[in-house]
Amino acid sequence: MRQYSVLFTLSSRCNMARLVLNTQAFVLHSRPYRETSLLVDMLTREHGKLRCVVRGAKSKKSPKVALLQPFLPLQCELLGSGELRNMGQLDTLRQSFGLTGTNLFCGMYLNELLLRICPNEYADPELFDAYQTTLAHLAEAKVHWLEALLREFELYLLQHIGVLGGIDVEADSGISLAAESCYYYRLGTGVIACMPSEKWYFRGSVFYDVANRIWHEQSLLCAKIICRQVISDLLGDKPLKSRELFKTISSHS
Repeated sequence: MRQYSVLFTLSSRCNMARLVLNTQAFVLHSRPYRETSLLVDMLTREHGKLRCVVRGAKSKKSPKVALLQPFLPLQCELLGSGELRNMGQLDTLRQSFGLTGTNLFCGMYLNELLLRICPNEYADPELFDAYQTTLAHLAEAKVHWLEALLREFELYLLQHIGVLGGIDVEADSGISLAAESCYYYRLGTGVIACMPSEKWYFRGSVFYDVANRIWHEQSLLCAKIICRQVISDLLGDKPLKSRELFKTISSHS
């Protein structure tokens, strides 16, 4: 009986540990929830994408509402288990990554991309670090570097969630691409050899540059075509709102 009590106590402590998560996090999206609360989607370093309730956040006396902003590095305490957690303590780790103009739209795009295609509770600290590094670069990036930053993050995300295979090898054989031969990317299959008459073909050397993040006009175009195919397939018939918004604003500027 005594042994049973010890085992029960240890089990209870383990369960309690799972009910309290202390983690670094970023707010991806928030919206009103009931009368005084917010429903917040967060990207956490140790536990992936989580959804939580921040009770009383809409109250003027709540210190949390000012902190629940995108692009602000946070240290937070999440309570409970299951698909919906409760927000406990919340603190900032540093100043917000100040994104403005086109760079801000790029940050909004990254957030929506994570919301829509990253699996819930997909624990990957490297993905969190890649997101934070991309925000840091966006905060300082000139316009001509923005496309490369977006392509790098898209490729990183798609490869880490397992929906993008090798792009420097032939899909059928696994053999490395020949630098001067022609290839194209086929959704669901991978890189396929083709004739120069195939639409959107690229030399093997271009696919190699994409795989190794060597950016120039051709490799950026190749990466864009690959990522757009895969992302569109994952999104289905619901396009990203941030992309549509940016197109609308750009057309009127």
